[in-house]
Amino acid sequence: MQRREFLSGSLAAGAGAALLAAKTAAKTAAKSDRDDVLDVALIGAGIQGRILANCLLAIGGVRVRAVCDIWEYRREAALRYLAAFEQKAAGFEDYREMLDKTPGLDAAVVATPDFVHAEHTIACLRAGLHVYCEAP
Repeated sequence: MQRREFLSGSLAAGAGAALLAAKTAAKTAAKSDRDDVLDVALIGAGIQGRILANCLLAIGGVRVRAVCDIWEYRREAALRYLAAFEQKAAGFEDYREMLDKTPGLDAAVVATPDFVHAEHTIACLRAGLHVYCEAP
C-alpha cells in the first residue's frame, strides 16, 4: 500500500464516521425543543467553515441559526448542507446585518480568512456572543 492510498483511505473513513455522527446528533438536537440548545452563527462558509460546521453538527445540542459569507454560492451551499441535517439557518452577506437581524444567538464561529479575524471576533464579542476563532 502506498502512502497516498493510505492517506486517502484514512480521510474517507474519518469523514464517513464524522458525517454519520453529525447526522445522528443533528437529528437528536432538531427533534428536541430544550432550552439548553446553543444557538450559533457561522461566519465564513469556505473550506474551514464547512469543517467547523461538521464539528458543530457532531456535538449535538447546537443549532446553527445564521450563516454569513460574502460569496453567495458558498453561503447557499452551506445553508443547503445544514438543511440536510434539519438545521434552519438564515443567510447573510454582511456580518453586521447578521448580528442585527438574528437575536438570541449564544455564540459565533469565525472561519474567515486570517486578516479579518479580529474585525469579526471583536464585533461578535461586542454583541455579547461567545466566539470560537482559530489562531492563524
